[in-house]
Amino acid sequence: MVNWTEAQQQAIEARGCNLLVAAAAGSGKTAVLVERIIQMIVKDKIDIDRLLIVTFTNAAAGEMRERISAAIMAELEKNNANELHLKRQLNLLNHASISTIHAFCTEIIRRYFHIINIDPKFRIGDSTETELIKLEALEELFEAEYEKNSSYFLGLVEMFSSSKSDEGLQELVINLYEFIQSQPYPGQWLHERIKDFNMNMDEIIICPWVQTIRQQFIIQLHAARDIFNQALDLINQPGGPVDYAEALTGDISITDELIAALNTSIFSFYNKLPEIQHPRLKRAAKDADQAIIDQVKGLRDEGKSIITEMKKQGFKGNPEEYVKDLNELYPYMTYLYEITETFQHIYSEKKHDKGIVDFNDLEHYALEILADEKVAGEYRDQFEYIFIDEYQDSNLVQETILNFIKRDNNFFMVGDVKQSIYRFRLADPSLFITKYKQFMDQEGALNRRI
Repeated sequence: MVNWTEAQQQAIEARGCNLLVAAAAGSGKTAVLVERIIQMIVKDKIDIDRLLIVTFTNAAAGEMRERISAAIMAELEKNNANELHLKRQLNLLNHASISTIHAFCTEIIRRYFHIINIDPKFRIGDSTETELIKLEALEELFEAEYEKNSSYFLGLVEMFSSSKSDEGLQELVINLYEFIQSQPYPGQWLHERIKDFNMNMDEIIICPWVQTIRQQFIIQLHAARDIFNQALDLINQPGGPVDYAEALTGDISITDELIAALNTSIFSFYNKLPEIQHPRLKRAAKDADQAIIDQVKGLRDEGKSIITEMKKQGFKGNPEEYVKDLNELYPYMTYLYEITETFQHIYSEKKHDKGIVDFNDLEHYALEILADEKVAGEYRDQFEYIFIDEYQDSNLVQETILNFIKRDNNFFMVGDVKQSIYRFRLADPSLFITKYKQFMDQEGALNRRI
């Protein structure tokens, strides 16, 4: 019998809530997830096909199915009173919804293809095939744009490409198209972001991307402050260079001033940066330990370099000039949005003609289907509980899909944000972080964190 920890036991037994389990590598999170499923089958008498279990890879889905099968077999060997129920679960297991999100989306589309008027015989194109179709669509798009001879298009070519080719703009269109696929409604999201180039002074200070820069700088400054404090702790050790205290205290004061400026606005911060002058270190006493001296100096240089690097990033100069520059870019960014939308249309048409879809299509088609409340309601009725493994690697489209079909209290997520390495696949670890902050660790909470 497994000796579960108290936290693991809570994750296995908690019911009637949405549950986020934050579990580090090697902490037995998959074992906990499987045990929770088994207990729902054995104790709660829930059929396995009433559970939706989403994994990150097909291999993980296969392993999950095998582990559940083995656990059911182990229960049967105990001469369990639930023998008929357990045998039924083994029969249902082959049809249970244990799969990747893309496989689940495929099932939705094949079941409700008529809602979005798609050929049910569609196939999923491989990456080589879809890349070639993208290049064909891009070539068609650019030929048409050159024929139009729009000053905005030619301006974009000049901005983002070299004098010898327009590859830079082509790459931008492709990268922009692929990036926005992580949004539930890509075109709408991009259109809203283009408006950020048409802001006035009051709007730019509170806009999302300036706030993101500001928040990142605050994190970096707190890191610098911690480093200076480490150095300050070292000088108070036996043999430490106590004469460095004044300079290190000054370094900490500088970081506090910069944090205060950032809390006012990003522009107050940049006005403050040029004034920064770190105090000079006094000469250490002769009896100071050289190893500690070197360690303190190394830490101080590390902290100072964080602040020095900030001077090279982001805004420099007059904020009014930034607003003017953004406003001048606005019509060009609007045109970039328009040609990206045109590219999406051409690419979609070419895929449709070939009867193929890509992985982004699977998510967005499923989302379009689940926007039908009748369909979403059928899935809510079908699944008693929804499990999602490796939640840190989800994106907002996948989150929205599952939100359509989850109930108020039946969503189980497990993951570790430190293991999120799939940003290049448009994973959004902020979804995990937001829930981690918002969910409560009290027993009985509707949205609970363990």
